[in-house]
Formats: sequence, structure tokens, C-alpha cells
Amino acid sequence: MNKTPKNKSSKDKTEVNHPLVIRFLSFVSSKDFFYCFLLFVISLILHLFHLRTLGVNNPLLLPLNPDSNLFDSIARHIAEGNIIREQPFFIGPLYSYFLALFYALLGYKFTLIHYTQIVISATVPIFTYLIALKTFNRPTAVIAGLALALYPPLIFFDILLLPVALEVFLLSLSLLLLVGFPRKMSWRYGFAGITIGLVSLSRPNMLLFPLFLLFAALIYKKPPKLLHRLRWVVPLAIGVIIIILPVTIHNYYLSGEFIPVSTHGGINFYVGNNPEATGAFHAPKDLSATPLELNWAESRRIAEEDMGKKLTPNQVSAYWFGEGFDFIRKTPTDFLRLVWRKAVLISNHYELGLNENFYFHRSQSLVLRLPLLNWGLLFAFGIIGLLVSLKRKGNTPVLFALILTTILTLLLFIVNDRYRLTMVVPLAIFGAYLPVWLVESFKRRRFLRAGLVTGGLICLLILCNINVFGLFPGKNFAPIHFRLGKYLLESGNYEQAAHHLNQVANLRPDDSNVHMLLGITYIKLNEPDKAYDKLMKACSLAPQDPKPFYNLSLLLVNYGHKEEAVPYLEHCFNIAPEYLPASFAYIGLLIELERLPQAEAAARELLEKDPQSENLNYRLGYILYLQEKDEEALDYLHSAGDFFDAHHIIGEIYLRAGMSPEALIELEKERELHPDNPLVYEPLNKLLNE
Repeated sequence: MNKTPKNKSSKDKTEVNHPLVIRFLSFVSSKDFFYCFLLFVISLILHLFHLRTLGVNNPLLLPLNPDSNLFDSIARHIAEGNIIREQPFFIGPLYSYFLALFYALLGYKFTLIHYTQIVISATVPIFTYLIALKTFNRPTAVIAGLALALYPPLIFFDILLLPVALEVFLLSLSLLLLVGFPRKMSWRYGFAGITIGLVSLSRPNMLLFPLFLLFAALIYKKPPKLLHRLRWVVPLAIGVIIIILPVTIHNYYLSGEFIPVSTHGGINFYVGNNPEATGAFHAPKDLSATPLELNWAESRRIAEEDMGKKLTPNQVSAYWFGEGFDFIRKTPTDFLRLVWRKAVLISNHYELGLNENFYFHRSQSLVLRLPLLNWGLLFAFGIIGLLVSLKRKGNTPVLFALILTTILTLLLFIVNDRYRLTMVVPLAIFGAYLPVWLVESFKRRRFLRAGLVTGGLICLLILCNINVFGLFPGKNFAPIHFRLGKYLLESGNYEQAAHHLNQVANLRPDDSNVHMLLGITYIKLNEPDKAYDKLMKACSLAPQDPKPFYNLSLLLVNYGHKEEAVPYLEHCFNIAPEYLPASFAYIGLLIELERLPQAEAAARELLEKDPQSENLNYRLGYILYLQEKDEEALDYLHSAGDFFDAHHIIGEIYLRAGMSPEALIELEKERELHPDNPLVYEPLNKLLNE
């Protein structure tokens, strides 16, 4: 019986003659479509349930942390029509423009952004499934896709105003374009370059990914096939350049310097490599602890002060790179110790937050509390899976290159839970391949090899899941309680503000700022005794800070204890006369208590430091008017210009001198400039009726 020979070229013909989508789906069966749909639904349900348990109006989802606040403020500025920035980008611009597009089209509706990011993120398990299917097999694909659909840190980040969802989506799409399409479809490399370029606009270190792809290709490919295998380099590079070039032109237009993406690389490098570095974000001495200020104002100010001249953005970045390399050159042992510490943080299960605390969100969300995967498990399985697949032919070099890119840049800069997620997809795929490989090894009775790998896996699991460096889940919730308490105080939710601020006070009992905010909160809640206790505590903790003393004096004045408030305002004036709210309150209270010589002395002292201040000229003129030193008072009041009430007091002085026409002119001018000043109408009407 004759057998019909198989047409080995049929697949290639399909790839050539059918539309691009058909060619892409040529290796996907109906069963694969079912798995993809199932993974999408699982991921979507978990994300939506997480959002539901938190509540769409939960302040945790607002842009309160420094990075989210920065992205939001830049996006609002862009949405108002300022597409070109005033200065070169100092952070990757992708996410800010992504938000700006939403703001311009739909308004400032954070809920819509949350839902959009959820949908974007729900496609990642699908892409992961397809990449694993093409690289390994269906069992690996199912495990890998399910791992990412159930991975809590992704669910956590994907509803925050942070670029994680967009970054992981673009990276998984770039991997799919590189490994998930038939090889004859050379256009895929150009599109892969575009996606890598886009993610590099958010994470500039990903510009190294194509270089590590080349490195991996050189390691994995045999010399006879090397040139043939490297035909992807040119279209990939063109794709990256197409995306990066407009940003580079924007930066060159504003600075005259070649800045591919952003200028914050130098300061980030120094934060990760200095004598006080911990491996995570930790502001060195004399630098602000706020990432926003580190990235721009503070880093530039300190660099210029040290160099004694104005610096361009590239020069500022180069200065900080130089400082970091000086540390490495002078103390190589400390640097190596720091690299080891970073390596431990990269592999450890602890979610080391930069702006947001995963464990605090977990305490608020049922989904995040489910006993699902953690990073220690994912990393251990992923690394061992990578090692057992090293000799495997195919697409594993692409996955290996992304892991290598992420690990090396983390070792050079800083480590946190957000930055290490750029390698979550390849780790999930390699980790999913490991149990499949072990099962196959046992089936083939390769017990020794399987036993050694299992032993190595157990050891690595233990190492990745022990607590290190004093990092324990749920240990430090003070920063997020403080951020929420401050926001709730400013938005008028005083009871909830008191709850969060008291949590901070319990965790940081020596923080004067927390006790001061609690005092202000209790003032709003009409609980003066508690307010007094908290403000007194703040004053005792920070005797050189005028703010708690000022707020304490306001409390005393509001409840009629004006004489008792004077010493506190006087203390403010003595330690920080430049803190004008307290200084003006001090002068005003002295006037009210008819201590005019003391008020005059204080006003003169302030005016000596700022003789052009219309406000201070008015205040001193008014004090002199009350003491009937009219001639001198007029000199200061005329220097006050059109300041509120100045013309009224000049008019009163003229009235007292019997100069009615001049008084009428000044009073009319006050009414014209400040019609909301009630003091001007009585003398004005009196003059008009004469």
C-alpha cells in the first residue's frame, strides 16, 4: 500500500502566502487558543478582584508616592499642550506621555487608567504562553502562563500609577516577536526593535538588551551559522533607533548635547555605589531622601557647588558617574561586598519597595494574601531551569539575554522589587520548564542527573527564601501610613488621618513632624487637649524647627490664650525669622496685645533683611501709624506700593492731619484696588457725605 509522502515544505508555503496574522498563528492550535483565553480570564479576574477589594477610590491608588506624583505632574503638563519639555528628560518619558494621552482624551480619571493597565497586564500570560510554546513545549507554556497570571507582585503593581504594567507588556511582546514567529518573517526583528525602543523610554537600561542578545548569539551559535543567524541585527537596530531618535532630538534641541533618553543615570549610579550604599535606594549624606529631588535639583546643585560652575545635564550626570567610579577605584573590597549584597537582594523573596510597600497593600487585599508564588520561588526555579536548558537549541538565548541584562544593570545600580520585574517573563518560562524536565528525566531513568538538579533546586529555594539584612515582611509600614495620613489630612478626612498618623507615631515615636501633623489633625477634630499634647511633644523633639511652635501658638490663640502664645512665637522669631508665617503672626499678636515697641523692633529686623518687601513696609508703616509716628509711617507705607490696606492707612493718616482731599484720593484708590477691604468704606463714606 502506497503512503502519501509528507510535504515538508507546506509550512513554509503557508508562511509565505498567507497574511501576517495567519503566519503568526500557524503554530497555534485550537487547544492553545483555549489556554490563552483561560489565562487571560484568570489574570483579568484576579486583577479586578484585587481592585475591588481595595476599592477604586482608595487613596492607595492615587499618585501620592514620589514617582507616581512625578509621572502625574509631568503628564498633566504635557496634556495642557506642552509636548516639548523645558529641559532634557531626566527620567524615561514613556509613561508620562502614556498618562498624558489619557488625560488629554478622557480627563483626569485614574480609574480608567487602572482598568487599561489591568487589560494590558492580562495579555502578558498569553504572550508568555506563546513564547514558552515556541521555545519549549505546551506543558511548559501552561505552567509559565499560569505562574504570571497568579503572580502577586504583578497584580500589585498593575493598578498603580507606575510604568510596570507597560514595561512588562512591551518586554513580553518583544520576546514574542523575537521567538514566537516563523523564522522567514524577518520583519519581526524590526518590530521587536520598536518594542525594545519603547520600553527603553521607560527603563533606559533596556538599551543594553540588544547588545546582550548579540552576546548570547555569539555564545550559543556555531561559527558556520553565525553570520546567517546575525541577520536580525540591522532591522532590530533600525527599530530601536526609530523610537529613540525623536527623544534624542528633543534632548539635543534643548541642551545641545547628545542625550539618548534621560540624564539621571549618573546620580542613580552614585546612589548604588558610594560608601553609604546599601544595594537598595538609600540617599547618601547631604542628599535628599526624595527620589524626585535626587534626580534633578539636588544632584545638580551639589555637582555645581563642588565644581564651582554651572553644569550642563550631561556634565551633571558625568560628575556623579565619576563619584561612583571613584568609590569603586578607592575601595574595591567595599564595592565587591556591595555587589554581593545586591546579588542577594536580587534573588531574595523580600519585595524591597522603592515607593510602594507590597506588604502593606497585601494587608489590604485578599488576592495578595493568597498563598501564591513569591519571588524566591520564581527566581530559584527560573535560574535552575535556565541552567538545565543551556545546551538546548532554539530560542533560549533570547530569554537568557533579558535575564542577563536585568541582573547586570541591577548589580551596577540599585535593586528593588519594581526593577527586577523586567526579567519576570523569562524566569517564569525557564522555571516552568524545570518540572517538565525533571519529570522527563525520571521517566528516562536518569536519576543521578535529576537528583543533583533537585538537590540544587532545594538549596537555592532555601537561600532565596530566608530573611536577610533585617528585612522582614510587614516590618516598616511607617512611610505609607505617613503618606496616607498627610493626604487624608489635606483632603479633610480627619478621623482617618488621625488613625494613620497615630500608626506612624507608634512606629516612629521620635518623629517631630508626625506629632505636629497629629496636633493639627486634632485641632481640626476639635480636640484641643490632644492637639496641645502632640504639639508640645513635637516642640520638645525639634526645638530648632519653628513649625511645631507656630502651630502650638495658633492653637493657644484660637482658644483665647494669647499671652501664652507669645513666647512660642517669639521662639520662632529668634530661631527662624525667615519663616514668615510665624514672624507675621508674632508681629500681629504683639499689635493685638498693644506691645507696639516690641512689634516695631521685630518688623524693623525683618525689613533690614528684605527692604523691598511691600508686605514688611506696610506692616512697619501700620505699627508706626498706631504709635502716631505719622511722618515716618508715610515713608514706609508709600514703599508698600499697592499692598492690601496700604492706601487705606495713608488715607487715615491724611484724615488725622486734616488733609481731606489727599485722604479721599488714597481711600478711593484703596477701594478701586481692593474692593473686598471692609475697612475703607467707613472713612470713605464719611468724607463723601461731608
